[in-house]
Amino acid sequence: MTGETVYINDQELGQTNNAGALRFEPPNEEEITVSTDYSGIDSEEFEVEGTAETVTEIEASFQEDLKQGQENTLTVEGNGEPLQNAEIYANEIQKGETNTDGELKFEIPETDTITIYIEEDDTEFEEDFNTEILIIDITWFGPDDGEEIDDYEVEFDFNTELQESGTATLEIEDETQIEEDLDEGSTRITEEITFEEADTRNYELEIQTDSETRTQTGEITNTEDRPDVDIVVKNPEEQTIEENRINFEYEINSPVDYKFDLAVNDESVDGFQQSSGENQFETQVSCLEEGDLDYEISVYDQDENKIKSKDDNLEITTPQPIGHLNIVSPEDKTYEMNNIWFEHEVYACQDSLDYSVILDDDVIDSDAVSEGSNFPYFEDELDSGNYETWVEAGDGEIQSEIVEFGVE
Repeated sequence: MTGETVYINDQELGQTNNAGALRFEPPNEEEITVSTDYSGIDSEEFEVEGTAETVTEIEASFQEDLKQGQENTLTVEGNGEPLQNAEIYANEIQKGETNTDGELKFEIPETDTITIYIEEDDTEFEEDFNTEILIIDITWFGPDDGEEIDDYEVEFDFNTELQESGTATLEIEDETQIEEDLDEGSTRITEEITFEEADTRNYELEIQTDSETRTQTGEITNTEDRPDVDIVVKNPEEQTIEENRINFEYEINSPVDYKFDLAVNDESVDGFQQSSGENQFETQVSCLEEGDLDYEISVYDQDENKIKSKDDNLEITTPQPIGHLNIVSPEDKTYEMNNIWFEHEVYACQDSLDYSVILDDDVIDSDAVSEGSNFPYFEDELDSGNYETWVEAGDGEIQSEIVEFGVE
């Protein structure tokens, strides 16, 4: 019969087809009653084979202590066995279905309690679980695990939220790159790390307090080698130096911020922190002794690692003088004023040095200076005319150049 309505346990199932048949999947019950609207057919009971056991008892538990914001695994059992395909609700929000082991992993919400609800075969499970606030919470901004970066510099960026003070340590291939003390509360750490060569590297961030330790691990690949640092010495140009004062002129071109140092005979005479790029430097070294002279220009990264150096050996052919003299002012020109500013560099190579300022064979100033570089100065009112001035020291043993100038 075609089009007859069929009922299973008094629940309408559908209608028969042209062949008088209706295909269906029996419910999970040991016996079912089949009936129709046709008065000529009586209802009939059938036994159902292979029915699953009805769940009458549900138990659920978490595998670890509940930390807000962290993932945890819920294990569900029905009648003492792993319960598969059970829908899990946490605080009335569906989190998914359990796997064949009766497990489901999900992130614990940031609430004091979490209510788990499960329903299977008209059997319900509902229970509240207390959660804990994380002593350590890490927000990782980058780089992403497995990220490929087309550069030799990689920025590591993360934020920590601590309930108590602790430390942060970032290691890349077991080498410490960041080590920092952390106060209670929020701390953002951003640091750009330079790699000399392109490679794939593992990193691990460890945040540690007295109560807890958490880690963040991953792998990155930088695809570029770091450009080399270039040091160019422009002066001295000769290996043999006939003077006892050298004006070192050199250029450093670096792709990264750096610190440099100029050492003469193992003694540092110049050096400081410098930004990346091409930079010119000039350093004067005085009172050099006769004989061999070694110098080295070194460039260091932010971690004090030497990344480039250039050295050379020179020969000083004259004995060390008692000092060096140089006129800064006046200059070789005509001044339209009578008040003239006199300034001199008097460099004493020994403990002290007596000097005199000469103007047209007359001493107009004299004094003694201590070892090192000194710049005595004074002002003098002169009549109109032409003048010669120089500085001498050590009873005339050394003398500066003579400067000729005029006063109108």
